Amino acid sequence: GFEDGAGGGDSVFPFFIFYSAARALRGDFPKLSVSKSSEKTLSTQCKRIGLRVRQAWLFGHKTISILRIRRLLDKPSFGTVAVHFTESPSGIVHLRKSSCGGQTSQGVQSELVRELKISFRKLINDTLEIWWSHRQVCLRLTWREWFSECRYSMPSTNSNDDDTDATWRPLHVAIVGSTGSIGKSAIDVIIASSGRFVPFLLAAHRNTSKLIEQARACKPAWVVVVDPIAAAAEDWSGLPSDTKLAVGSDALDQLVGDPRVDRVLAAIVGSAGLRSTWSALEAGKVVALANKETLVMAGPLVMELAARSGSRIIPVDSEHSAIYQAMQAGHPNEVRKIILTASGGPFRKHSAEALTLVTVAEALRHPTWSMGPKITIDSATMMNKALELIEARWLFGVDANCLDVVIHPQSIVHSLVEFIDGSVVAQMGPPDMRLPIQYALTCPHRMECPARRLDFSGPLTLEFEPPDLGRFPAVRLGLEAARAGGTAGAVLNAANEAAVGRFLEGRMLFTDIAKVCERVLGEHRYKSSPSLDELMHVDTVARQEIEKWN
Repeated sequence: GFEDGAGGGDSVFPFFIFYSAARALRGDFPKLSVSKSSEKTLSTQCKRIGLRVRQAWLFGHKTISILRIRRLLDKPSFGTVAVHFTESPSGIVHLRKSSCGGQTSQGVQSELVRELKISFRKLINDTLEIWWSHRQVCLRLTWREWFSECRYSMPSTNSNDDDTDATWRPLHVAIVGSTGSIGKSAIDVIIASSGRFVPFLLAAHRNTSKLIEQARACKPAWVVVVDPIAAAAEDWSGLPSDTKLAVGSDALDQLVGDPRVDRVLAAIVGSAGLRSTWSALEAGKVVALANKETLVMAGPLVMELAARSGSRIIPVDSEHSAIYQAMQAGHPNEVRKIILTASGGPFRKHSAEALTLVTVAEALRHPTWSMGPKITIDSATMMNKALELIEARWLFGVDANCLDVVIHPQSIVHSLVEFIDGSVVAQMGPPDMRLPIQYALTCPHRMECPARRLDFSGPLTLEFEPPDLGRFPAVRLGLEAARAGGTAGAVLNAANEAAVGRFLEGRMLFTDIAKVCERVLGEHRYKSSPSLDELMHVDTVARQEIEKWN
């Protein structure tokens, strides 16, 4: 189940069992049992488990715990192994092994249980045994009767190692930004799930009529309106009798941390989504992240918070969901390049002169995706790809020089990962956001989805070409901001949001969006390690600078 390094005593190897142990102890993980028998049986069991659990991986670097574990074969214990857990918000990645002095088995077991309780703040039975042989590792995990306090579980495996007949308990979802395009698609997924997803919370900024309509359709426990003025102006008599109303940002922050919430879909557009996402991560929730601006603005701080709180971030953006899935084909150290695909938008073949004449109505007609106005304009300018490059930089913990963009007009290949051996792994699917939304809710498992399917019964053409950075300079700005880090992402994001707002109001040319963003980015007072307050300050200043544009 692992690849041992050639160096022996202190080698590093991937370890597939502990995918996000904090999540496993909450019930996301199937119950496993591996009997102590011959080395051949152990090897077979371990490989089977490794292949199944590997689906759940993402990668990180922060060491959080050292456990001493009994080393066993079919003989009495003859030593211990020090195991260094390396954890990211998306899952535990490596173990580093080295020999240790001999302790009694009872002492080792006691220390193991104590460290697990400290590290993961959850209760586990006193049995975790690892059998060690030359190049094989196997273990037995005995969970506390599926942890009765858990609200749901993903599919459990049966004796035939078949996940298809798995049983489910409902997963309670909070949708923050339910009236936007991502939120609406998420409602479709919930309604089609046959009760596997239960909406605990629907939240909107000010679209109260749509919020009431959604509440009638799926009957959440709570609806939240962030804008108090909009909430006061609405007649809430049409709200279902079992649905409660809350108003304001503070109420939203409190409810996303409710113990009954299993996963939070963060779908508020723009920097406004940072606060509620931050609250969900602080509460240790699994966050299905559709709000790329959260990581663009404060990527290092957000990922650090997620690691500290034991939460997990699963990307919803089609590109990052594709990368998330493709990276499971290898080890993170084996990744050479991450390539994000871009449709090219409606103006892929426009000349530089024609771009200066683009109208708002033309820019809002995307050739392949149905999205909200802000993200549709971002796609037309290719600023969405700039922001996605920055997001990928922090989400996957890669060097900015490993990131690239390719134009793919059909929007079927959503991203690609190139490995050091030259293999390129791509994730394909129809341009339908319901698919990555559902995967973020079911990960690491899959189920039937209401999204469209690819049709391979006829000819299918897939085109790829490099982006024209002269006509679409936003991609270059994104790469520069990803390399710079610090305040660069927050400034670029804020400047773009303000510039897109002015364009939609008819107060700015289409081609001026990237120009003004480049100027504000270049002139701002850069700081390499900003605090959250400092990021919010540069966000405000960048928006003010856009208003001065003539």
